[in-house]
Amino acid sequence: MAADNNLPFDGSYWAIQGLLMAGEHPAEDEGPEALQRLDGLVRAGIEVVINLTAEGETNRWGNPYFDYEGYLKAAGVEVHRKGIPDMDVPSDGLMDEIMALIDRSLAVGKPVYFHCMAGVGRTGTVLGSYLLWKGLAGPNDVFGKIDALKSKSSLWYSPSPQTRRQREFVLSYGRKNPMKPISHYTGCLVGGAVGDALGAPVEFYTIRDIRDHHGEAGITGYVEFPDHTGQFTDDTQMTLFTASGLLSVHLMDLLSANTGKLVRAVYRSYLNWLLTQGYTPKASALRKENPGSSDSWLMRQKLLFSIRAPGTTTLTALKSGGYGNPRQPINSSKGCGTVMKIAPAGLLYAGRNREAFRVGVEISAITHGHPTGYLSGGFLASVIADLAAGVPLITAIRNAQELLTEWQRREETARAVEAALALYHDTCHRRFTVTAEEVETLGGAWVAEEALSISLYASLLFEDDFEKGVLLSVNHSGDSDSTGAVTGNILGLINGYDSIPPTWRNNLEGKDIVKEMAERVFGKGRGVLFFK
Repeated sequence: MAADNNLPFDGSYWAIQGLLMAGEHPAEDEGPEALQRLDGLVRAGIEVVINLTAEGETNRWGNPYFDYEGYLKAAGVEVHRKGIPDMDVPSDGLMDEIMALIDRSLAVGKPVYFHCMAGVGRTGTVLGSYLLWKGLAGPNDVFGKIDALKSKSSLWYSPSPQTRRQREFVLSYGRKNPMKPISHYTGCLVGGAVGDALGAPVEFYTIRDIRDHHGEAGITGYVEFPDHTGQFTDDTQMTLFTASGLLSVHLMDLLSANTGKLVRAVYRSYLNWLLTQGYTPKASALRKENPGSSDSWLMRQKLLFSIRAPGTTTLTALKSGGYGNPRQPINSSKGCGTVMKIAPAGLLYAGRNREAFRVGVEISAITHGHPTGYLSGGFLASVIADLAAGVPLITAIRNAQELLTEWQRREETARAVEAALALYHDTCHRRFTVTAEEVETLGGAWVAEEALSISLYASLLFEDDFEKGVLLSVNHSGDSDSTGAVTGNILGLINGYDSIPPTWRNNLEGKDIVKEMAERVFGKGRGVLFFK
């Protein structure tokens, strides 16, 4: 037993430290050594065992395996059989069952051990499928990651998965479950910050002013400072504090979308942001929520104490001493402060767009009470949740439109989305050159539905080109930093961190803070602590 890694025997290894373990059969035959290995699983904290050997399969000596189920159940360990013939692959349906079993177990804090006979063929097939399914590896590095994970075990010398067919299955199964990897989460949040920084210097300019100052092409890079540094605004600050609040919630409350606990945690995080802007919440909020008392990682980032043109509606709402919800709105505002900060809610609910929509609505309503404002926030959170699960953008929008029909007073949001889709289809059909004047037919983006509309249009038109899409979204006579932030969120998530032009991402002030938060969101969203 390798005590330093909390491993029960040499032929085992942690795939995710403390949560997911893989390896060989723990008890080929009944005897003291087998019982010692089983006891080792219990001591390592394993609470669920998945046996991948087939019914009637024999050990390497041709004898039946020790039936260890009763022994482990007596120790409080669940045992599940998901048999796969030796050297073979499961059906997609069986693999779906195995993935769901692992997910359910980890979600409630139960560490899992899964095994076949030798711990390489079927075990590697399941592990590779899981890594791809959860976005913890890509098709180019999944097998290398398996080798690295098992490199310190006695299984280091064996290829895993074992056969060509098993490896082909892993890649095929991964393509059917295209959850976005961590680089796309960093792309989402860093992309939003980049778009925010690009648009900030021209937020209150008309398109004529932008062209007069920066040429006919308008903004093509960071222009605020001589050294071409990009500086994000309150849009990105609020996005980071939205993420921080959600990350502070217990995993079970997050998974169950317990909006009461989620909203209060995000509200408390917003009060922390208010402190960074030099304002003190009302005494009642201070007593009840005690902001600033928690050891918030964000509150230790001096850069975030910079005042970056915070929105009046948000400041007034947070200084009021309470927070709103759709049943008891705090005001009648539908400002774009809902959509520009909501991306983390979508990322944390990847593949669960209904929950993302509802959580997005509730978080948006903390500071903005008009249905159009908070429904636009919910709409974008749903789109982000689908995109994080590999759903194409147009499908993600259609899915969110369907969810929107379940909410009252949705008309303005619905019309704004339809306007974006109509202009997109018209642009594609007529093949005309896109101009800021065309973008401005969708509005000025000072209100949530217009910011959503412009961002969806720019993202649809340049779905595979981060640079062109974000530049289109910031060059207009409106709230350029908010549309840049939202478009950057969308296109960064679709295309990944490397799609952001290097000079933009490298010259972004506070880039490492945003990247670190994206990685934390990725880890929590997968139900595991997958930090750097």
